[in-house]
Amino acid sequence: MPSISCGSGPITEAMQESSLWTGTAVNSPAAVYLSSGNDSRMLSVTHPKHIRAKAGDGPVPEPVGFYVHVDKENPHGNPGLDYQDGRTQVKQWHREQLSIGPYDAWHLKLIVRSDRYAERNVAVLRIKATNDEFTEMALAEDWKTHCLITVLDGCTGYGGQPNNRCEVDLTGKRRTNLLDLKPDWLITDHFNGPGPWLWHDLEAGEVIEPDDPKRYGLRFKHRCALASPQWPGAGRGDDERFVRLYQAEPTQYWVDRQEQPRD
Repeated sequence: MPSISCGSGPITEAMQESSLWTGTAVNSPAAVYLSSGNDSRMLSVTHPKHIRAKAGDGPVPEPVGFYVHVDKENPHGNPGLDYQDGRTQVKQWHREQLSIGPYDAWHLKLIVRSDRYAERNVAVLRIKATNDEFTEMALAEDWKTHCLITVLDGCTGYGGQPNNRCEVDLTGKRRTNLLDLKPDWLITDHFNGPGPWLWHDLEAGEVIEPDDPKRYGLRFKHRCALASPQWPGAGRGDDERFVRLYQAEPTQYWVDRQEQPRD
């Protein structure tokens, strides 16, 4: 079963208010894009038909119509996510500014058009906060995410993450929002920890194991590549840094620990 929010709070309320626009259930699977910047690309990359076309048969995420975009520096005076490159268009239909506690937020209703797939309505809640602050908000209202997106997640000093922390750090040396949010699916372009972390020929079904399963309780089963490395912000030699889809599942150590009898 997918992680579906049944909590109560401003994130949940924005999702529920979006349901008529997105054509999804009031409590339905959602996605979070950490350190999102002004990137609109993931709205088209995560189109359900695009994911199915890339992944073929087998499990894929549930269709998502509601997204949360989190970034401590954005929006820079322009909360809209309008975008057009000749093949994809993201057009704003409605925008509402609101506050979530001390954080500025914008609730957007968008139309995403593509030259390959039928247009669809999506909603995005943009929150101007750090990744850590958002996780605290989500956990406080028992809001869950089905998909987590960590493309260009602000590590290695470029996004101002605490101690240059990588959200997909599988070393187990530090807590990550990925561990705390416990998504069913991960969409990312990199991992930190296991090596080699850039595999050009990664096959479907291959598993990315953490360095220390006793300290890091998730592993990631590769399903498919969703996009090539040529997107804004990539480059600098990262010619194998594909945006890839992974299914998150507990490591065998954590499964065994849960199954052990209790005194």
